[in-house]
Amino acid sequence: MNTKKTNMMIKRIITLFLILGAFVAQSFAQEKIYVWKKNGTAVSYNIAEIDSISFTAPTISTPLYETFTANLGGSTSNTGSYLSVSKKVTYTLVQAIENVGYVEIIFDGTQLKSPHLAVSADIASNGVITTFNNNYYYINITLGGKYSFETNNGLKGYISIDAVDGYGSATVISVTVETPK
Repeated sequence: MNTKKTNMMIKRIITLFLILGAFVAQSFAQEKIYVWKKNGTAVSYNIAEIDSISFTAPTISTPLYETFTANLGGSTSNTGSYLSVSKKVTYTLVQAIENVGYVEIIFDGTQLKSPHLAVSADIASNGVITTFNNNYYYINITLGGKYSFETNNGLKGYISIDAVDGYGSATVISVTVETPK
């Protein structure tokens, strides 16, 4: 092959790469994209804000769960130990006895328990039996833990341990409860 032809070929390839490089650099410098409508107007979008482009309409999803937060305290804390998921409220012992049919979960300072395991005979006989993680009447809690629950009257969902303060029966926990809508 002729050196003159080789040099010419190399120059053409280098020129081609320079042109392509300039084109790529220019396309990365583009900050907006424009969508032109049939009526002659345009809508501009910042490229940095675009996540994806689709030719199908988005589906609007509704949350599957309703959530609420509560604080639960162990038996010697000043915070109520009895949770009513159906009423979204925490009760002290006196309040729990007054609202006995609405107590679904008890916190003793280290465990979440079914009401039928309550020390108080009034609460233990309220007829509500709660199971955790499909087959336990009580479960030891850990910070960050998320536990499923279901009552014998059809109430079900998840309870997450968001914060723990204290130790033993004086422990106070912050929980998030999720129930199906």
